[in-house]
Amino acid sequence: MSSLQFKKVSEKNNCEYCLATNCLISKYVKLESLNNINEQKHIILFKKGQYIFHETNPVNAIYFIKNGKTKIFFSRGNKDQIIRLATLGEILGHRGLSSTNNYYPISSIALIDSDVCFIPKTLIIELLQNNSSLSYQFTLFYAEELMQSEKRWHSFSRLGLREKVIRALFMVFNTFYENIKEGEEIDLFLTRKEIGDIALTSPEQISREFSWLKEQGIISVVG
Repeated sequence: MSSLQFKKVSEKNNCEYCLATNCLISKYVKLESLNNINEQKHIILFKKGQYIFHETNPVNAIYFIKNGKTKIFFSRGNKDQIIRLATLGEILGHRGLSSTNNYYPISSIALIDSDVCFIPKTLIIELLQNNSSLSYQFTLFYAEELMQSEKRWHSFSRLGLREKVIRALFMVFNTFYENIKEGEEIDLFLTRKEIGDIALTSPEQISREFSWLKEQGIISVVG
């Protein structure tokens, strides 16, 4: 059984010093409330491949990525479907905030060793009830996530396999890299199976499409 490493929330790990400029907590919560969060939150190191939470787990927290990279997915039978990738400052577990369901509907796994802020569900709900700016930004985040999800899966239904694989690669690029220079070597952080879990196809098909892209001089594959 894998274990979790809890890190002490020292002053340098306080929310007001967070380097994640896109984190909704550090952007929209006032200092007195940040102090309350600092007292109640935990910073947990999830090793590569560890579950941050699993669908059907009881919802006990919302997570913010302090540093690292994760995938968010749901499972149907023996197949996974990745619906989002997340990195520095992004929210995890928010879909579990429901008045009718107390279990996470999806799962998240660390793609690399990742430090994640664990903020208790009760505290998040209290913040949303008492901070209109934060609540509004959460609403916008939900709406944007829903719109992007609907656009992605609507377009996927009309695309051929090759286009789906290319869209999956762009999903990785747009999440993990601000810009990519021509000829630059990058890490996808995902296996061929996981890229297939985005494109809704098999690892074998991903390998064939990578070979075609390589033949066309569009990409080169290392490893």
